[in-house]
Amino acid sequence: MYRIEFREYPIMWVACHTFWTLYEDDWLIGELHGLATDRETGMSQAVGTTRDVLRAWPYPMMGQEQKMKPAEGGFSGLYALDQAHKVVFTGSKEEAMAIWGRALAAAQALNDLDIVYHILGGLPSELSTGNSNSAFRTFGDVMGLPMPDLEAMMRPGDRKNLLPRESYASLYEGAVVAA
Repeated sequence: MYRIEFREYPIMWVACHTFWTLYEDDWLIGELHGLATDRETGMSQAVGTTRDVLRAWPYPMMGQEQKMKPAEGGFSGLYALDQAHKVVFTGSKEEAMAIWGRALAAAQALNDLDIVYHILGGLPSELSTGNSNSAFRTFGDVMGLPMPDLEAMMRPGDRKNLLPRESYASLYEGAVVAA
């Protein structure tokens, strides 16, 4: 059985970074994050500034094991066994991979937009700025998954979708289904 979870990585007990995880039975097989990324080095940043760009970071990356038993750190270093999480989808491999494939297509579309990173997500109507939680919202909307509330933490930017809804159909058609 496959499942997709919503997870919260706490930041100083006040706010959180939200991300998606994909499982095959008890194996973690994917993480999807939006992260501040240095424009020059291409490296993710723990705390971003407006000099950075928002990029989607799908895991596992090249050179990593393709699946793991959930453990501290996970693929990204942001996965914790005790962090708040909620299952938002369970189903067959085909269903899960089709949904996850849409998120990966949205990740590529988001990266192509060259969005300026803004720690609070930027203005709701301004799609040229966003943060990790805006990326999370965008991936969830494209996958068609619910946005549950877990902890009483702030999730700045999580109400902002960075891709226009009219682009979803092309993302669904272009989604690559991982085997």
